[in-house]
Parts: sequence; structure tokens; C-alpha cells
Amino acid sequence: MMFKNFEIYGWLMFFLCGLLFIIPAIANKDILNFLVGFTWIVGCLIFIFSLYHRKK
Repeated sequence: MMFKNFEIYGWLMFFLCGLLFIIPAIANKDILNFLVGFTWIVGCLIFIFSLYHRKK
């Protein structure tokens, strides 16, 4: 159980990194980096939701 919590926290940190990657991309109007960050966040959310549903 403890390791599953660490796994979720790890994916939340990856999610945060994606957000921090998107912020400068938006500020610089860089569409390519925005798309990379957006794809990263979507991938992280898929893994977070799969871990959340696996716990139940």
C-alpha cells in the first residue's frame, strides 16, 4: 500500500513538471513546446487515473 502511494506521488510530480513546462511555452507563444507539455500531462493523467482505479 505504501509503495502505491509513492507511485501516485511520483506521477503527480511528473504532472507538475508538465505544467511547469507548459507555462513558459504559453508565455513565449511556442506551440511546439505547448503540444509536448500537453501530451505529457495527458499521459500522466492516464497513468494517475489507472492507478487510482486499480486501488479500488
